[in-house]
Amino acid sequence: MESAFNELQLQLSKQNDITAFGKLIKQYEQLIFSITYRMLNDNEAAKALALDIIAKAHANINNFDNIPCFENWLIRTTAANCILLKNSNKHETAVFSTAKQVL
Repeated sequence: MESAFNELQLQLSKQNDITAFGKLIKQYEQLIFSITYRMLNDNEAAKALALDIIAKAHANINNFDNIPCFENWLIRTTAANCILLKNSNKHETAVFSTAKQVL
């Protein structure tokens, strides 16, 4: 039943139905946040990144043919964005530490 509901919400979302997108993303917001929080271990960063992932999902909604594609994309994109954020933070920390030593 939930799968059929999600499929319908996906199809309606592809027709620019923002209410349907809200219902669809409601099914996945906890999953997105739990991945971001586990990977970042920072509540605020996890919330911010989760919102960014939701915005990306909305922007790319027409690329998804079905719910399994959408779910897989959400999980992969969430994990990839967490890794990118962690790596960029490590780089910024290293640059800051180097600059501090120079000064």
